[in-house]
Amino acid sequence: MNFKKRLFLPSVVFLFAPVFLGLKTANAAETRHSNYMQNQQVKQQINQQKMPVTVKEEKKVEKNEEVEAEAFVKKSVFRKIDMTKWQFNKEKKIFYQLGIQYCRNPKNPYYERLSIYVPECYFDARKNKDGTYTVLGTKEVKFAPIYVLSIDTKTEKQRPDIRYSPASEEYTKYKRVVIRAGGEDTADFKAALRYVQWNSDLLPEGAGAIYVYGENVGGGYACVLGVTGNLWTYREKLDAIGAVRTSDSVPGVYAINPALNFGRTSDKALDIHQLEYSIDRLFSMGEFPIQTKLHATSMLAEPSDELSPSIKEMFTREYERSVKKEFPGYEIEDAKKKYSQKRNAELKGRFDTRKAYADALNTLTMMKWLEYNQWLQTAKIVDMEGFHRLLKHIQMNGAEKRPVAPESLENPIQLLNDYPEARRARYWVVRSDALKSLDESAKEQDLVDALKEANLEVFFDLKWK
Repeated sequence: MNFKKRLFLPSVVFLFAPVFLGLKTANAAETRHSNYMQNQQVKQQINQQKMPVTVKEEKKVEKNEEVEAEAFVKKSVFRKIDMTKWQFNKEKKIFYQLGIQYCRNPKNPYYERLSIYVPECYFDARKNKDGTYTVLGTKEVKFAPIYVLSIDTKTEKQRPDIRYSPASEEYTKYKRVVIRAGGEDTADFKAALRYVQWNSDLLPEGAGAIYVYGENVGGGYACVLGVTGNLWTYREKLDAIGAVRTSDSVPGVYAINPALNFGRTSDKALDIHQLEYSIDRLFSMGEFPIQTKLHATSMLAEPSDELSPSIKEMFTREYERSVKKEFPGYEIEDAKKKYSQKRNAELKGRFDTRKAYADALNTLTMMKWLEYNQWLQTAKIVDMEGFHRLLKHIQMNGAEKRPVAPESLENPIQLLNDYPEARRARYWVVRSDALKSLDESAKEQDLVDALKEANLEVFFDLKWK
């Protein structure tokens, strides 16, 4: 028996040794894997510590924007403006609401929303327990507010405000009511205009007439909106997104450097009389920088003394009504004075006389193209080639790249010709940089000529910077 036991035990060990060895090997492999993962985690932590703070902050901002955008879409439903949920900026004294859905069936629930900013002087409000405000009614003031739809996008789409926009203060500081709407095409902005008019019984007087202010691609949209008021061709798109069935016409358009998606319709370049007129005005501002790249020189303060009373209404509050509470109007001379002080503070070197400045512009282009009469204080362009050289000089020394109009943006001149039944904006201001390409300037002048031929009141202005 003892002999058999001695034979049995070694045989058991021999048979089960691979199992024990396999378990030991597996445990060792698992330990190595665990150690590897721990090392990777440590390396990742070290790399995160080495990562620049700016990258971390950018990722955090992107994540916050995604979260805000998601909440922004979920919380809104289509209805009239909730007058019990106004927020208030105490520093700027502005009531505002964000994320208002302006159509019933938005094709893009994120974009088709608007924000509205109302100066405190127009609302009588009471603070709620949650920090918001309930508007009890509108105040009676001497001048009713001017309503402005601001479109300042440089691309095809304009994102809606998901937080208070300081850009609105450019208008609210002059007691204007500002609408900032997100949108992907002309129909969206028309739906936003209709929504505000639909709420005119809740808002201060004037919501039925909204001026459109646009810059760059936004200026292109503003021009299209101005020539297509209540046009039937948009009915299908507006019904598809559930826009309110009211008017989408506007009384006036203010377009700054509008991006226009059409070819030149004439052979003319820059109108020489308009250019001489703008140079005369530039010289009348006073002092000029020694560094004559012109992008640091003056622009005409707005509103201009030369604007007609009807167009000037786009900048001032000229609609008078019963007086209960007054506030100061927009003082043109005071605005010019403040602008001049700011400009002079920014410029280091000066030319003492207008004649010296005109001579410097000729020297810059190495030819006499500008003749300045110091007695009459008028400028005359004697050779356009010199101005072409000036353009090239500016472009070679860091000229701003112009946004390109999207292909989907319509041609306002074509719309003017094809749809005379549209309710067009009566008053227009088109402001263009003098130092842009001649082809771009020609497009704007073609638009201005077409508007004038349609018997609309137009003020075209070249500005310098």
